Amino acid sequence: MLDEPPATTASTPQFPDDVAAPQHGGEYVAVVLAAGDPDEIDASVESVAAYGYTAGVSDAGCLSGAAEALGFDPSVLISSLLFADEQTAEQFADAYVEAEDGRMVGRTRVTAFCLD
Repeated sequence: MLDEPPATTASTPQFPDDVAAPQHGGEYVAVVLAAGDPDEIDASVESVAAYGYTAGVSDAGCLSGAAEALGFDPSVLISSLLFADEQTAEQFADAYVEAEDGRMVGRTRVTAFCLD
């Protein structure tokens, strides 16, 4: 009789908390989910909502540093989540990809504006 390998179960990705109430002028790490295409922006907002997040939608210029770091015009509309630090943003990105191969434009340090 052959020994059967132990049953494996799929692990559930661990999603970290984002910054729920960002402050004007606050420094964060932004995960930019989509840029430019309204349908992709809407889809990204709906996708992360399934994991309890509320993505922000704004001009890239409202997150100072995002457009420059990720290579698009500051007037481009983006969807994004803000995290307190690089490690937390990376944890989100890893979990999002594991959960559904979530697409992202990238992540970078930003200063948040347009919040008041």
